[in-house]
Order: sequence, then C-alpha cells, then structure tokens
Amino acid sequence: MLEEGDRMTELLIMKEKLEAEKEDLEQEETKDEGRIFEIEDQLKDIALELGSITNSLDMLEETLEFVQIQTNRVIEEIESFDVESVQPMSFNALESIDSARETLKTFF
Repeated sequence: MLEEGDRMTELLIMKEKLEAEKEDLEQEETKDEGRIFEIEDQLKDIALELGSITNSLDMLEETLEFVQIQTNRVIEEIESFDVESVQPMSFNALESIDSARETLKTFF
C-alpha cells in the first residue's frame, strides 16, 4: 500500500505541473498546440493510472478489513476458550484396535 501511495503522490504532483504548464501555454499569444496536445495525452495517462491505483487501494482495503474481521473473530474465540471445560480423552485400547481392524478390512 505504501508503494501505491508513493506512486499516487508522484502522479498528483506531475499532474499539477502539467496542468500549470498547459495553462501557461494556453495564455501565450503563440500557442504551442503540439505541446498542449502532448500534455493532454499525458494527463489522460495519469488519470488512467490514478484510477488503477485507486482501484488497487480499494481492493487492498477491503482485503485488510476482511482479514481484520477474521482475526478479531479468532481472537474472541481464543479469549473465550475455557481450559477447565476441556475433558481428557477416554482411550480404550481394545476398542481402538478392533475399530482399526474393521477399518482395514473395509479397505483391504
């Protein structure tokens, strides 16, 4: 997100400079139409790139919100976990061996 923010800042500064240059060129008596068209094309490219960066940042923000919600949910589950409510597992070796044999018979 920082890279996108830095690039967006660069583009906004570039956009302001180009707009100022275009305004200066339009106020001159002998207008440099070629340069004005070139600046307009650059401004269109900048607008497209700014739109793309904005979309990327929006998607990243949505993803971050989703991750934060999931993280908060897991944290709540962990905090609500009561160690005292955990029951030790009962283990009957004979039943487990018989169950294992029956399962193996099914597959082999």
